[in-house]
Amino acid sequence: MHSKRLSRQFKKSFGVTTPARVSVKNQSKLTESLSNFCAMIEEEYQRMEVEIAGANSNFDQSNRLFDAVVNSLGQGFLLFGTDLICLPFASKTCRDLLECHPPGKTISEVLKIPPEEVEFFVSWCRMLFDERIKFEDLAALGPSQFIHSDVRRVVQLEYKPCRGGDGKIWSIVMIATDKTSEFAARKEAEELEDHVKLIMNILRNKNRFRQFVAEMRRMIDELDRMSWNEDDFATSKRLLHTMKGLSSAFGLAKLKSSCHQAETVLCDLADRDSQIQHLKAVSISLQFEFDSLLESNREILGDIARPESKREIDTTVLYNFLHAIASASSKDEIARAYRHQILSISMRKLFADYDAYISDLAAQLGKKVEPIRFVGEDPSVVEEEIRPLLSTLPQLFANTLDHGIEPVEERLAAGKPPAGVIEVGFHQVKGTLRISIRDDGKGIDVTSLRKKFESEGQAKFAREASDQEIINKIFDHGVSTAKFISEVSGRGVGMSAVKDDVLKLGGEINVQSRVGIGTTITIELPMELPMNEKAAG
Repeated sequence: MHSKRLSRQFKKSFGVTTPARVSVKNQSKLTESLSNFCAMIEEEYQRMEVEIAGANSNFDQSNRLFDAVVNSLGQGFLLFGTDLICLPFASKTCRDLLECHPPGKTISEVLKIPPEEVEFFVSWCRMLFDERIKFEDLAALGPSQFIHSDVRRVVQLEYKPCRGGDGKIWSIVMIATDKTSEFAARKEAEELEDHVKLIMNILRNKNRFRQFVAEMRRMIDELDRMSWNEDDFATSKRLLHTMKGLSSAFGLAKLKSSCHQAETVLCDLADRDSQIQHLKAVSISLQFEFDSLLESNREILGDIARPESKREIDTTVLYNFLHAIASASSKDEIARAYRHQILSISMRKLFADYDAYISDLAAQLGKKVEPIRFVGEDPSVVEEEIRPLLSTLPQLFANTLDHGIEPVEERLAAGKPPAGVIEVGFHQVKGTLRISIRDDGKGIDVTSLRKKFESEGQAKFAREASDQEIINKIFDHGVSTAKFISEVSGRGVGMSAVKDDVLKLGGEINVQSRVGIGTTITIELPMELPMNEKAAG
Protein backbone atom coordinates (compact mmCIF):
# COMPACT_ATOMS: atom_id res chain seq x y z
CA MET A 1 0.00 0.00 0.00
CA HIS A 2 2.80 2.39 0.94
CA SER A 3 4.89 1.42 -2.14
CA LYS A 4 2.01 2.22 -4.56
CA ARG A 5 1.55 5.64 -2.96
CA LEU A 6 5.26 6.44 -3.39
CA SER A 7 5.13 5.26 -7.01
CA ARG A 8 2.19 7.58 -7.80
CA GLN A 9 3.96 10.51 -6.14
CA PHE A 10 7.17 9.82 -8.11
CA LYS A 11 5.27 9.80 -11.41
CA LYS A 12 3.42 13.04 -10.55
CA SER A 13 6.65 14.83 -9.62
CA PHE A 14 8.78 13.71 -12.56
CA GLY A 15 6.25 12.72 -15.22
CA VAL A 16 7.78 9.27 -15.51
CA THR A 17 7.30 5.92 -13.78
CA THR A 18 10.95 5.20 -12.96
CA PRO A 19 13.95 7.33 -12.09
CA ALA A 20 15.89 5.99 -15.14
CA ARG A 21 13.64 7.94 -17.60
CA VAL A 22 13.77 11.37 -15.91
CA SER A 23 14.58 14.26 -18.28
CA VAL A 24 17.29 16.69 -17.20
CA LYS A 25 16.00 19.72 -19.15
CA ASN A 26 15.35 21.72 -16.08
CA GLN A 27 18.04 21.17 -13.42
CA SER A 28 16.48 23.40 -10.75
CA LYS A 29 13.03 21.89 -11.22
CA LEU A 30 14.47 18.38 -10.91
CA THR A 31 16.36 19.32 -7.78
CA GLU A 32 13.27 20.84 -6.20
CA SER A 33 11.10 17.85 -7.11
CA LEU A 34 13.72 15.42 -5.77
CA SER A 35 13.93 17.39 -2.53
CA ASN A 36 10.16 17.30 -2.13
CA PHE A 37 10.13 13.59 -2.86
CA CYS A 38 12.82 12.91 -0.23
CA ALA A 39 10.86 14.94 2.29
CA MET A 40 7.80 12.91 1.49
CA ILE A 41 9.78 9.67 1.92
CA GLU A 42 11.01 10.87 5.31
CA GLU A 43 7.46 11.74 6.32
CA GLU A 44 6.23 8.33 5.15
CA TYR A 45 9.06 6.59 7.04
CA GLN A 46 8.20 8.41 10.26
CA ARG A 47 4.52 7.54 9.84
CA MET A 48 5.40 3.87 9.33
CA GLU A 49 7.59 3.93 12.46
CA VAL A 50 4.58 5.17 14.44
CA GLU A 51 2.40 2.40 13.00
CA ILE A 52 5.02 -0.28 13.75
CA ALA A 53 5.46 1.02 17.30
CA GLY A 54 1.69 0.90 17.73
CA ALA A 55 1.55 -2.65 16.38
CA ASN A 56 4.39 -3.72 18.70
CA SER A 57 2.60 -2.10 21.59
CA ASN A 58 -0.60 -3.98 20.72
CA PHE A 59 1.41 -7.19 20.37
CA ASP A 60 3.08 -6.65 23.76
CA GLN A 61 -0.28 -5.83 25.28
CA SER A 62 -1.74 -9.03 23.79
CA ASN A 63 1.21 -11.02 25.16
CA ARG A 64 0.74 -9.51 28.61
CA LEU A 65 -2.98 -10.24 28.44
CA PHE A 66 -2.28 -13.84 27.33
CA ASP A 67 0.26 -14.31 30.15
CA ALA A 68 -2.18 -12.83 32.65
CA VAL A 69 -4.95 -15.17 31.52
CA VAL A 70 -2.68 -18.25 31.54
CA ASN A 71 -1.17 -17.41 34.93
CA SER A 72 -4.58 -16.65 36.42
CA LEU A 73 -5.79 -20.18 35.65
CA GLY A 74 -3.74 -21.58 38.51
CA GLN A 75 -2.31 -24.28 36.24
CA GLY A 76 1.23 -24.98 35.15
CA PHE A 77 1.69 -24.81 31.36
CA LEU A 78 4.87 -25.71 29.51
CA LEU A 79 5.86 -26.87 26.04
CA PHE A 80 8.61 -29.29 25.08
CA GLY A 81 9.83 -30.04 21.57
CA THR A 82 11.07 -33.11 19.74
CA ASP A 83 14.45 -32.74 21.51
CA LEU A 84 12.47 -33.11 24.79
CA ILE A 85 13.77 -29.74 26.02
CA CYS A 86 11.24 -27.29 27.44
CA LEU A 87 10.63 -24.24 25.23
CA PRO A 88 10.96 -20.64 26.56
CA PHE A 89 7.25 -20.37 27.36
CA ALA A 90 6.07 -21.62 30.77
CA SER A 91 3.46 -20.24 33.15
CA LYS A 92 4.57 -18.85 36.52
CA THR A 93 2.50 -21.48 38.31
CA CYS A 94 5.07 -24.08 37.22
CA ARG A 95 7.43 -22.77 39.90
CA ASP A 96 4.88 -23.73 42.56
CA LEU A 97 3.40 -26.91 41.11
CA LEU A 98 6.53 -28.33 39.45
CA GLU A 99 9.01 -26.71 41.83
CA CYS A 100 11.23 -25.36 39.02
CA HIS A 101 11.45 -22.95 36.06
CA PRO A 102 11.12 -25.38 33.10
CA PRO A 103 12.56 -23.46 30.07
CA GLY A 104 15.85 -24.99 28.95
CA LYS A 105 15.47 -28.12 31.09
CA THR A 106 14.65 -31.57 29.75
CA ILE A 107 11.12 -32.72 30.50
CA SER A 108 12.54 -35.69 32.45
CA GLU A 109 14.40 -33.24 34.72
CA VAL A 110 11.25 -31.22 35.29
CA LEU A 111 9.21 -34.27 36.23
CA LYS A 112 11.99 -35.73 38.43
CA ILE A 113 11.95 -39.03 36.56
CA PRO A 114 14.16 -41.54 38.48
CA PRO A 115 17.42 -42.40 36.63
CA GLU A 116 16.40 -46.03 36.18
CA GLU A 117 13.16 -44.94 34.44
CA VAL A 118 14.54 -42.19 32.17
CA GLU A 119 15.19 -44.51 29.20
CA PHE A 120 11.61 -45.79 29.23
CA PHE A 121 10.24 -42.24 29.69
CA VAL A 122 12.26 -40.92 26.73
CA SER A 123 11.00 -43.78 24.55
CA TRP A 124 7.44 -42.91 25.55
CA CYS A 125 8.00 -39.25 24.60
CA ARG A 126 9.45 -40.22 21.19
CA MET A 127 6.42 -42.38 20.52
CA LEU A 128 4.13 -39.43 21.31
CA PHE A 129 5.75 -37.41 18.52
CA ASP A 130 5.85 -40.36 16.09
CA GLU A 131 2.10 -41.02 16.57
CA ARG A 132 2.36 -44.62 15.49
CA ILE A 133 -0.15 -45.12 18.30
CA LYS A 134 -3.01 -42.67 18.74
CA PHE A 135 -1.75 -39.71 20.81
CA GLU A 136 -4.61 -39.81 23.34
CA ASP A 137 -4.13 -43.55 23.99
CA LEU A 138 -0.38 -43.24 24.44
CA ALA A 139 -0.59 -40.06 26.55
CA ALA A 140 -2.72 -41.94 29.08
CA LEU A 141 0.24 -44.27 29.73
CA GLY A 142 2.60 -41.47 30.78
CA PRO A 143 3.21 -39.92 34.22
CA SER A 144 -0.18 -38.75 35.48
CA GLN A 145 0.99 -37.19 38.74
CA PHE A 146 3.97 -35.07 39.76
CA ILE A 147 5.69 -36.17 42.97
CA HIS A 148 5.75 -32.93 44.96
CA SER A 149 8.13 -32.45 47.90
CA ASP A 150 5.06 -31.58 49.97
CA VAL A 151 3.48 -35.03 50.18
CA ARG A 152 0.09 -33.43 50.84
CA ARG A 153 0.06 -31.81 47.39
CA VAL A 154 -1.62 -33.67 44.55
CA VAL A 155 -0.48 -32.38 41.14
CA GLN A 156 -2.18 -33.99 38.16
CA LEU A 157 -0.53 -34.02 34.71
CA GLU A 158 -2.06 -34.16 31.24
CA TYR A 159 -0.64 -33.79 27.73
CA LYS A 160 -1.92 -32.07 24.56
CA PRO A 161 -0.37 -32.04 21.05
CA CYS A 162 0.61 -28.87 19.11
CA ARG A 163 0.44 -29.48 15.36
CA GLY A 164 1.99 -27.56 12.47
CA GLY A 165 0.43 -26.80 9.10
CA ASP A 166 1.36 -30.27 7.89
CA GLY A 167 -0.59 -31.84 10.75
CA LYS A 168 2.52 -33.22 12.45
CA ILE A 169 3.22 -32.65 16.15
CA TRP A 170 6.02 -30.12 16.65
CA SER A 171 5.63 -29.69 20.42
CA ILE A 172 3.61 -31.03 23.33
CA VAL A 173 1.84 -28.96 25.96
CA MET A 174 2.00 -30.38 29.46
CA ILE A 175 -0.62 -29.07 31.88
CA ALA A 176 -0.10 -29.39 35.63
CA THR A 177 -3.19 -28.93 37.80
CA ASP A 178 -3.36 -28.68 41.58
CA LYS A 179 -5.92 -31.29 42.62
CA THR A 180 -5.12 -31.16 46.33
CA SER A 181 -8.46 -29.72 47.43
CA GLU A 182 -10.43 -31.97 45.08
CA PHE A 183 -8.46 -35.01 46.21
CA ALA A 184 -8.98 -34.08 49.87
CA ALA A 185 -12.73 -33.67 49.30
CA ARG A 186 -12.90 -37.02 47.51
CA LYS A 187 -10.90 -38.67 50.26
CA GLU A 188 -13.18 -37.16 52.89
CA ALA A 189 -16.23 -38.47 51.01
CA GLU A 190 -14.65 -41.93 50.73
CA GLU A 191 -13.82 -41.91 54.45
CA LEU A 192 -17.41 -40.97 55.24
CA GLU A 193 -18.68 -43.77 52.99
CA ASP A 194 -16.26 -46.23 54.64
CA HIS A 195 -17.44 -45.09 58.07
CA VAL A 196 -21.07 -45.68 57.14
CA LYS A 197 -20.16 -49.15 55.82
CA LEU A 198 -18.26 -49.81 59.04
CA ILE A 199 -21.24 -48.90 61.23
CA MET A 200 -23.60 -50.98 59.07
CA ASN A 201 -21.19 -53.93 59.21
CA ILE A 202 -21.01 -53.66 63.02
CA LEU A 203 -24.77 -53.40 63.40
CA ARG A 204 -25.26 -56.47 61.20
CA ASN A 205 -22.72 -58.43 63.24
CA LYS A 206 -23.20 -57.18 66.79
CA ASN A 207 -22.14 -60.39 68.50
CA ARG A 208 -19.07 -60.71 66.30
CA PHE A 209 -18.08 -57.10 67.01
CA ARG A 210 -18.38 -57.65 70.76
CA GLN A 211 -16.01 -60.58 70.38
CA PHE A 212 -13.72 -58.41 68.25
CA VAL A 213 -13.59 -55.76 70.98
CA ALA A 214 -12.76 -58.38 73.60
CA GLU A 215 -10.08 -59.96 71.38
CA MET A 216 -8.45 -56.64 70.54
CA ARG A 217 -8.32 -55.65 74.20
CA ARG A 218 -6.82 -59.03 75.11
CA MET A 219 -4.13 -58.83 72.43
CA ILE A 220 -3.21 -55.22 73.17
CA ASP A 221 -2.96 -56.12 76.85
CA GLU A 222 -0.82 -59.16 76.01
CA LEU A 223 1.46 -56.96 73.92
CA ASP A 224 1.79 -54.53 76.82
CA ARG A 225 2.65 -57.23 79.39
CA MET A 226 5.42 -58.98 77.44
CA SER A 227 8.84 -59.58 79.01
CA TRP A 228 10.51 -59.27 75.57
CA ASN A 229 12.46 -62.48 75.32
CA GLU A 230 13.02 -64.21 71.95
CA ASP A 231 9.65 -65.98 72.03
CA ASP A 232 7.87 -62.72 72.85
CA PHE A 233 9.18 -61.06 69.68
CA ALA A 234 7.76 -63.84 67.52
CA THR A 235 4.47 -63.60 69.45
CA SER A 236 4.34 -59.82 69.03
CA LYS A 237 4.60 -60.17 65.25
CA ARG A 238 1.79 -62.73 65.27
CA LEU A 239 -0.38 -60.50 67.48
CA LEU A 240 0.13 -57.47 65.25
CA HIS A 241 -0.66 -59.54 62.16
CA THR A 242 -3.80 -60.96 63.78
CA MET A 243 -4.96 -57.52 64.91
CA LYS A 244 -4.41 -56.27 61.37
CA GLY A 245 -6.54 -59.09 59.98
CA LEU A 246 -9.34 -58.53 62.50
CA SER A 247 -9.34 -54.77 61.83
CA SER A 248 -9.48 -55.39 58.10
CA ALA A 249 -12.42 -57.78 58.52
CA PHE A 250 -14.47 -54.97 60.06
CA GLY A 251 -13.23 -52.32 57.62
CA LEU A 252 -11.20 -50.43 60.23
CA ALA A 253 -8.70 -49.08 57.69
CA LYS A 254 -6.87 -46.70 60.03
CA LEU A 255 -6.36 -49.34 62.73
CA LYS A 256 -5.30 -51.87 60.09
CA SER A 257 -2.76 -49.38 58.68
CA SER A 258 -1.37 -48.67 62.16
CA CYS A 259 -0.81 -52.40 62.79
CA HIS A 260 0.87 -52.78 59.39
CA GLN A 261 3.14 -49.80 60.03
CA ALA A 262 4.07 -51.22 63.45
CA GLU A 263 4.97 -54.53 61.76
CA THR A 264 7.12 -52.75 59.19
CA VAL A 265 9.08 -50.71 61.74
CA LEU A 266 9.57 -53.77 63.95
CA CYS A 267 11.05 -55.73 61.05
CA ASP A 268 13.26 -52.83 59.95
CA LEU A 269 14.78 -52.16 63.38
CA ALA A 270 17.97 -54.17 63.91
CA ASP A 271 18.69 -53.04 67.45
CA ARG A 272 16.81 -55.07 70.07
CA ASP A 273 16.45 -52.18 72.53
CA SER A 274 14.93 -50.06 69.76
CA GLN A 275 12.49 -52.86 68.97
CA ILE A 276 11.42 -53.07 72.61
CA GLN A 277 10.87 -49.32 72.84
CA HIS A 278 8.95 -49.38 69.58
CA LEU A 279 6.65 -52.19 70.72
CA LYS A 280 5.97 -50.47 74.04
CA ALA A 281 5.01 -47.32 72.15
CA VAL A 282 2.89 -49.39 69.75
CA SER A 283 0.85 -50.98 72.55
CA ILE A 284 0.10 -47.53 74.02
CA SER A 285 -0.72 -46.08 70.60
CA LEU A 286 -3.01 -48.96 69.58
CA GLN A 287 -4.80 -48.83 72.93
CA PHE A 288 -5.42 -45.09 72.50
CA GLU A 289 -6.50 -45.46 68.87
CA PHE A 290 -8.83 -48.35 69.65
CA ASP A 291 -10.42 -46.57 72.64
CA SER A 292 -10.84 -43.41 70.54
CA LEU A 293 -12.60 -45.41 67.83
CA LEU A 294 -15.08 -46.84 70.32
CA GLU A 295 -15.61 -43.52 72.11
CA SER A 296 -16.19 -41.54 68.89
CA ASN A 297 -18.95 -43.99 67.89
CA ARG A 298 -20.36 -44.58 71.36
CA GLU A 299 -23.70 -42.86 70.64
CA ILE A 300 -24.25 -45.01 67.55
CA LEU A 301 -22.96 -48.30 68.90
CA GLY A 302 -24.36 -48.02 72.42
CA ASP A 303 -23.46 -51.04 74.52
CA ILE A 304 -22.28 -53.03 71.47
CA ALA A 305 -18.76 -51.74 72.06
CA ARG A 306 -18.67 -52.67 75.73
CA PRO A 307 -16.21 -55.44 76.51
CA GLU A 308 -18.68 -57.42 78.60
CA SER A 309 -19.64 -60.77 77.14
CA LYS A 310 -23.10 -60.22 75.66
CA ARG A 311 -25.08 -61.79 72.90
CA GLU A 312 -28.45 -61.19 71.28
CA ILE A 313 -30.73 -64.24 71.22
CA ASP A 314 -33.87 -64.62 69.16
CA THR A 315 -37.09 -64.97 71.16
CA THR A 316 -37.89 -68.21 69.31
CA VAL A 317 -34.64 -69.71 70.58
CA LEU A 318 -35.55 -68.71 74.14
CA TYR A 319 -39.01 -70.23 73.76
CA ASN A 320 -37.52 -73.53 72.54
CA PHE A 321 -35.07 -73.53 75.44
CA LEU A 322 -37.88 -73.02 77.98
CA HIS A 323 -39.72 -75.90 76.35
CA ALA A 324 -36.58 -78.07 76.66
CA ILE A 325 -36.28 -77.20 80.37
CA ALA A 326 -39.91 -78.11 80.97
CA SER A 327 -39.53 -81.49 79.29
CA ALA A 328 -36.06 -82.33 80.66
CA SER A 329 -35.74 -85.28 83.02
CA SER A 330 -32.31 -84.36 84.43
CA LYS A 331 -29.87 -81.52 84.95
CA ASP A 332 -27.60 -82.99 82.26
CA GLU A 333 -30.39 -82.68 79.69
CA ILE A 334 -30.89 -79.03 80.68
CA ALA A 335 -27.14 -78.40 80.39
CA ARG A 336 -27.06 -79.99 76.92
CA ALA A 337 -30.07 -77.95 75.85
CA TYR A 338 -28.44 -74.76 77.14
CA ARG A 339 -25.21 -75.52 75.28
CA HIS A 340 -26.98 -76.53 72.08
CA GLN A 341 -29.70 -73.87 71.94
CA ILE A 342 -28.22 -70.85 73.75
CA LEU A 343 -24.45 -71.07 73.55
CA SER A 344 -24.00 -72.73 70.16
CA ILE A 345 -24.12 -71.07 66.77
CA SER A 346 -24.12 -72.37 63.21
CA MET A 347 -20.67 -72.78 61.68
CA ARG A 348 -22.01 -71.61 58.34
CA LYS A 349 -23.28 -68.45 60.02
CA LEU A 350 -19.86 -67.80 61.58
CA PHE A 351 -18.05 -68.22 58.27
CA ALA A 352 -20.66 -66.36 56.20
CA ASP A 353 -19.96 -63.29 58.32
CA TYR A 354 -16.62 -63.01 56.50
CA ASP A 355 -18.25 -62.62 53.06
CA ALA A 356 -18.21 -58.81 53.18
CA TYR A 357 -14.53 -58.81 54.17
CA ILE A 358 -13.65 -61.24 51.36
CA SER A 359 -15.56 -59.19 48.80
CA ASP A 360 -13.95 -55.88 49.87
CA LEU A 361 -10.45 -57.36 49.94
CA ALA A 362 -10.93 -58.92 46.50
CA ALA A 363 -11.95 -55.52 45.12
CA GLN A 364 -8.91 -53.95 46.78
CA LEU A 365 -6.68 -56.51 45.04
CA GLY A 366 -8.42 -55.98 41.69
CA LYS A 367 -9.97 -59.45 41.72
CA LYS A 368 -13.43 -60.95 41.70
CA VAL A 369 -14.75 -63.67 44.01
CA GLU A 370 -18.12 -65.26 44.59
CA PRO A 371 -19.77 -65.46 48.05
CA ILE A 372 -18.54 -68.41 50.10
CA ARG A 373 -19.98 -71.72 48.91
CA PHE A 374 -20.87 -74.16 51.68
CA VAL A 375 -20.87 -77.93 51.30
CA GLY A 376 -21.42 -80.80 53.71
CA GLU A 377 -22.99 -80.43 57.13
CA ASP A 378 -23.78 -77.40 59.28
CA PRO A 379 -22.69 -78.24 62.83
CA SER A 380 -23.23 -75.84 65.71
CA VAL A 381 -20.34 -74.82 67.95
CA VAL A 382 -19.82 -72.76 71.07
CA GLU A 383 -18.21 -69.70 69.56
CA GLU A 384 -15.98 -69.05 72.54
CA GLU A 385 -14.42 -72.51 72.21
CA ILE A 386 -13.06 -71.79 68.71
CA ARG A 387 -12.40 -68.07 69.25
CA PRO A 388 -8.64 -68.35 68.46
CA LEU A 389 -9.43 -69.89 65.06
CA LEU A 390 -12.05 -67.26 64.24
CA SER A 391 -9.53 -64.53 65.08
CA THR A 392 -7.06 -65.77 62.47
CA LEU A 393 -9.57 -66.65 59.72
CA PRO A 394 -9.17 -63.21 58.09
CA GLN A 395 -5.49 -64.02 57.56
CA LEU A 396 -6.33 -67.35 55.96
CA PHE A 397 -8.83 -65.73 53.59
CA ALA A 398 -6.37 -62.91 52.83
CA ASN A 399 -3.76 -65.52 51.90
CA THR A 400 -6.27 -67.29 49.64
CA LEU A 401 -7.19 -64.06 47.85
CA ASP A 402 -3.68 -62.65 47.54
CA HIS A 403 -1.79 -65.82 46.57
CA GLY A 404 -4.49 -68.16 45.27
CA ILE A 405 -7.28 -66.44 43.35
CA GLU A 406 -5.97 -64.98 40.09
CA PRO A 407 -6.85 -61.61 38.50
CA VAL A 408 -9.76 -61.75 36.05
CA GLU A 409 -7.51 -61.66 32.96
CA GLU A 410 -5.44 -64.62 34.15
CA ARG A 411 -8.52 -66.65 35.01
CA LEU A 412 -10.09 -66.04 31.61
CA ALA A 413 -6.83 -66.96 29.87
CA ALA A 414 -6.77 -70.21 31.87
CA GLY A 415 -10.35 -71.03 30.85
CA LYS A 416 -11.80 -70.26 34.29
CA PRO A 417 -14.80 -68.08 35.13
CA PRO A 418 -13.84 -64.45 35.98
CA ALA A 419 -14.85 -64.75 39.65
CA GLY A 420 -12.89 -67.02 41.95
CA VAL A 421 -14.54 -69.65 44.15
CA ILE A 422 -13.94 -70.27 47.86
CA GLU A 423 -15.68 -73.41 49.10
CA VAL A 424 -16.03 -74.23 52.80
CA GLY A 425 -17.10 -77.65 54.03
CA PHE A 426 -17.87 -78.99 57.52
CA HIS A 427 -17.87 -82.65 58.51
CA GLN A 428 -18.07 -84.16 61.97
CA VAL A 429 -16.56 -87.64 62.28
CA LYS A 430 -15.96 -89.50 65.55
CA GLY A 431 -15.74 -86.41 67.74
CA THR A 432 -13.58 -84.51 65.26
CA LEU A 433 -14.78 -81.43 63.41
CA ARG A 434 -13.16 -81.23 59.98
CA ILE A 435 -13.17 -77.86 58.23
CA SER A 436 -12.03 -77.69 54.61
CA ILE A 437 -11.39 -74.41 52.80
CA ARG A 438 -10.85 -74.88 49.08
CA ASP A 439 -10.17 -72.32 46.33
CA ASP A 440 -10.02 -72.75 42.56
CA GLY A 441 -6.98 -70.48 42.17
CA LYS A 442 -3.53 -71.01 40.71
CA GLY A 443 -2.27 -73.32 43.44
CA ILE A 444 1.15 -73.33 45.11
CA ASP A 445 4.13 -73.27 42.75
CA VAL A 446 6.47 -75.86 44.30
CA THR A 447 9.29 -75.05 41.86
CA SER A 448 9.30 -71.39 42.90
CA LEU A 449 9.29 -72.37 46.58
CA ARG A 450 12.25 -74.71 46.06
CA LYS A 451 14.20 -71.87 44.44
CA LYS A 452 13.23 -69.57 47.30
CA PHE A 453 14.53 -72.02 49.94
CA GLU A 454 17.70 -72.59 47.92
CA SER A 455 18.36 -68.83 47.70
CA GLU A 456 17.90 -68.61 51.48
CA GLY A 457 20.61 -71.16 52.23
CA GLN A 458 18.41 -74.28 52.47
CA ALA A 459 19.77 -75.96 49.35
CA LYS A 460 19.79 -79.49 50.85
CA PHE A 461 16.15 -79.26 51.93
CA ALA A 462 15.13 -77.68 48.60
CA ARG A 463 16.81 -80.50 46.71
CA GLU A 464 15.73 -83.52 48.80
CA ALA A 465 12.27 -82.59 50.18
CA SER A 466 9.13 -84.00 48.57
CA ASP A 467 6.63 -81.66 46.95
CA GLN A 468 4.28 -82.07 49.93
CA GLU A 469 7.06 -81.26 52.40
CA ILE A 470 7.79 -78.10 50.41
CA ILE A 471 4.11 -77.10 50.40
CA ASN A 472 3.76 -77.72 54.15
CA LYS A 473 6.41 -75.06 54.73
CA ILE A 474 3.84 -72.32 54.15
CA PHE A 475 2.86 -72.80 57.80
CA ASP A 476 6.39 -71.97 59.03
CA HIS A 477 7.07 -68.55 60.45
CA GLY A 478 8.71 -66.23 57.91
CA VAL A 479 7.80 -68.30 54.84
CA SER A 480 5.72 -66.53 52.20
CA THR A 481 5.01 -67.13 48.53
CA ALA A 482 4.55 -63.37 47.99
CA LYS A 483 7.11 -61.54 45.87
CA PHE A 484 6.80 -58.35 47.94
CA ILE A 485 5.37 -57.16 51.24
CA SER A 486 2.00 -55.41 51.27
CA GLU A 487 -0.66 -54.55 53.82
CA VAL A 488 -2.33 -57.84 52.91
CA SER A 489 0.54 -60.33 53.09
CA GLY A 490 4.20 -61.01 52.45
CA ARG A 491 5.77 -61.34 55.91
CA GLY A 492 5.19 -65.08 56.35
CA VAL A 493 3.20 -64.51 59.55
CA GLY A 494 -0.44 -65.11 58.60
CA MET A 495 -0.47 -68.85 57.93
CA SER A 496 1.89 -69.59 60.82
CA ALA A 497 -0.54 -67.70 63.09
CA VAL A 498 -3.42 -69.86 61.81
CA LYS A 499 -1.41 -73.00 62.53
CA ASP A 500 -0.46 -71.78 66.03
CA ASP A 501 -4.11 -71.17 66.94
CA VAL A 502 -5.22 -74.52 65.54
CA LEU A 503 -2.55 -76.25 67.64
CA LYS A 504 -3.73 -74.32 70.71
CA LEU A 505 -7.12 -75.93 70.20
CA GLY A 506 -5.44 -79.35 70.06
CA GLY A 507 -6.08 -79.65 66.34
CA GLU A 508 -4.17 -80.24 63.12
CA ILE A 509 -3.88 -78.31 59.87
CA ASN A 510 -2.86 -79.61 56.44
CA VAL A 511 -2.66 -78.30 52.90
CA GLN A 512 -3.06 -79.89 49.47
CA SER A 513 -2.41 -77.96 46.28
CA ARG A 514 -2.21 -78.45 42.51
CA VAL A 515 -0.82 -75.80 40.18
CA GLY A 516 -3.58 -74.34 38.04
CA ILE A 517 -6.29 -76.20 39.96
CA GLY A 518 -6.29 -74.67 43.45
CA THR A 519 -5.50 -75.22 47.11
CA THR A 520 -7.35 -76.90 49.97
CA ILE A 521 -6.65 -76.17 53.65
CA THR A 522 -7.99 -78.82 56.04
CA ILE A 523 -8.39 -78.13 59.76
CA GLU A 524 -9.30 -80.89 62.22
CA LEU A 525 -10.42 -80.00 65.74
CA PRO A 526 -10.88 -82.69 68.42
CA MET A 527 -14.27 -81.53 69.66
CA GLU A 528 -17.58 -83.19 70.39
CA LEU A 529 -19.86 -80.58 68.82
CA PRO A 530 -23.67 -80.54 68.95
CA MET A 531 -25.21 -81.16 65.55
CA ASN A 532 -28.19 -79.33 64.11
CA GLU A 533 -31.28 -81.51 63.78
CA LYS A 534 -31.04 -81.21 59.99
CA ALA A 535 -27.76 -81.35 58.14
CA ALA A 536 -27.60 -79.40 54.91
CA GLY A 537 -26.38 -81.20 51.84
